[in-house]
Amino acid sequence: MERKMYNYDLHGFSGDRPFWSFLKKKARNVVSGFRKQGKTLGLGLLAVSFAESYVAHAQIVNNYADEVVTSSTYSLFNDEYTVGAPGNAIDGDHDTKATLEASPGIILGAGSRQSYLEVEFPAPVGANTPVFIVLSEDGNGLLDYLVGGTLGSVINDIVDFALTGTPTLTINAKSGSSSVWATSMDPDAIGSNRIEIGADGKAYLRVVPTAGFDRIRISWSNFAVLGLGSIFSGTQKIYVHDVFYNSGTALECEAFLTTSYDAPGISASVLTDNPDPVRNPERAIDPDTDNYSELGYSGILSIGLLQDFSQTINFNSLSNPGEVAVIKFQTPGSLLSLTLLDNINVKVYNGTTEEYNSNLGALLDADVLGIISAIFGTSVPNYVTIPVTTQFDRVEITYSQVITGGVAPTPLRLFGVYRTPVKPVLEATFIDACEGTDVELAVSDPQDEVTYTWYNADLTEIGTGTTYTAVALSTGLSDTFFVTSSVCDGQHSEFVPVIITSDNAACQPSDINGTADLSDYTSTTPVHAVLVNAEGEAAATGLVNNTTGEYEFTDIPKGEYYVVLIADATPPAIGAEIEENSDLGLGYEVTPNSQNVVVAGDGEDIHVPEFNVNWNGPDLRTSITASTTSLTTGSSTELTYRIFNIGEGASSGLVYAVISKPLNGSLTLGTLPAGWSVFAATDESIILTTTNSIEAGIINAVEISATYTASDLINILNLTATIPPGFGGGERNTSNNSSNRQILINY
Repeated sequence: MERKMYNYDLHGFSGDRPFWSFLKKKARNVVSGFRKQGKTLGLGLLAVSFAESYVAHAQIVNNYADEVVTSSTYSLFNDEYTVGAPGNAIDGDHDTKATLEASPGIILGAGSRQSYLEVEFPAPVGANTPVFIVLSEDGNGLLDYLVGGTLGSVINDIVDFALTGTPTLTINAKSGSSSVWATSMDPDAIGSNRIEIGADGKAYLRVVPTAGFDRIRISWSNFAVLGLGSIFSGTQKIYVHDVFYNSGTALECEAFLTTSYDAPGISASVLTDNPDPVRNPERAIDPDTDNYSELGYSGILSIGLLQDFSQTINFNSLSNPGEVAVIKFQTPGSLLSLTLLDNINVKVYNGTTEEYNSNLGALLDADVLGIISAIFGTSVPNYVTIPVTTQFDRVEITYSQVITGGVAPTPLRLFGVYRTPVKPVLEATFIDACEGTDVELAVSDPQDEVTYTWYNADLTEIGTGTTYTAVALSTGLSDTFFVTSSVCDGQHSEFVPVIITSDNAACQPSDINGTADLSDYTSTTPVHAVLVNAEGEAAATGLVNNTTGEYEFTDIPKGEYYVVLIADATPPAIGAEIEENSDLGLGYEVTPNSQNVVVAGDGEDIHVPEFNVNWNGPDLRTSITASTTSLTTGSSTELTYRIFNIGEGASSGLVYAVISKPLNGSLTLGTLPAGWSVFAATDESIILTTTNSIEAGIINAVEISATYTASDLINILNLTATIPPGFGGGERNTSNNSSNRQILINY
């Protein structure tokens, strides 16, 4: 037969299991409590398992037995049943099954029958390798009976097995045809061999042979003293779905988890009246991190009753060095008390070695206790770090529930136990900050490949990363933030708090610097940058360097300001009222006119965007036109002198226009425009003047007419019109202030 190695995971199973049909009504009531709400198994030392892989390159392999060596066959001459569909036990499909049957007989086992199935692995398996046998039953409740631990023993006391028989599941590990190890599962089963339940509703019988093997033999039998059980119930069937062992290493978020629970010391009377002390244990390990198991009762039993409930999370592999355990739990409707926390005990194991043992009350420092106080009794789960410093593979939580007078007890909700990186250490946990300033919260020495998640005071996620920038509230108020560390989604460390208190005493002054582009500024008057406060008063001044354009204000306290540029021989006095406009004198435009500056109080330097200074004044020009440019003796030409402004702004102040006067012939001015007059006249020129504003962009803004009459000389006459420097109504550009017109005489 060709041998194959199958590779399956175990996550995603679901299902319900029926009630014990063959037990008496009293026992049936006990078991029914455990089967409420679709539980996969209701009695102690259960284990729910799944394989969840988050890291694609890391994988746990399920190595399945792939050959049926032998199985029992019914005949009239033996005490065996025929195994139904034995091949289904080696196909790697947990939805198919082989059927084993047993009956207890009538008197002292007379007439009892059993069945067995033996399967083989593709290769020898090393000693002490856990093997999982996937089982289910047909509603007879036999797997509940075989659970072991306190609850299995109590069921043994409740149920009269003299009538129904004593079902026994025997497992032999074999090397070839030789048996090298054996165990029987009954109510007294303890230790490493135990039944665990998967989320698919099937039992996972975990056995650990102490010798090397390649075969597993499963025997199913029953024995009764009186044997009436066979009359009432007939045969008891158990189904074998598959047999496998795990190999490979669970890396990061990959794990093969199981869980078990018990109620140490519980009595038959308590269990009979309250048959559901632990509910939905599988939810503490399934992929859904928002659901939970419940340990303990929620109704009043009897005053002063102390009852322990425990649940164990089996990781089935050692933690990575440096990992810690984190418990996610909740006690709904409860008020915080150290007594309650003292009643939640945690043990951490590496195999059978106890590595840690403490109650939650002893674990909590003031910060964590404050967090738990804030969310106790709410819908928000708590996270507590178990500071185990060694590697571990198992965590046991025990909840001691005390019933006090008139107060209904509260069950413990266990969402999960996670292996996470150590909780974050913050660079600061109490920060005084200036109102409205940005406050950077930072993880000290963050670990690679660890995700740090930040939360607000309501535990709402607000960001991820090694830092988070918060804003300080109004003075006198405090704000709390939290950070967690995680590698796997939904599984993070406890919440680590950081508190920001707003206090203006923590405000720090800032230096302010900026620049102004003065390339278009030609005045010799110094330019000052002025910092103006919210009251409109000068708070600081700084001389603008006329080469680099740089300026600076130092040690400016928290507040709102604006900056303007002012041209003056001396800066304004501190406290002087300042207009909210820059002023560099006529013709200069500053863009923007002012710059707003907010000093947050965080001590950070502030750079003001650049000011641009542009010339926005007049630029006057002249021109001369003539009706004719060629004259004979005694003839005339009509001249027009024009003065116009090609600048950005109108002229202001005194304007002179100097018109050349020919030495030969005669020049006669016409009527001058309003506002113009002759300032002076010589043999060589006529000086005209005005204080009129000459608007920009008007080509014929000023027109002055004149008549020239030629002499009898042969001549080339040059007529000119000039605006002398310093007399152009505030203009700066004098390069275009002259014009001329040539007249030919007697040519």
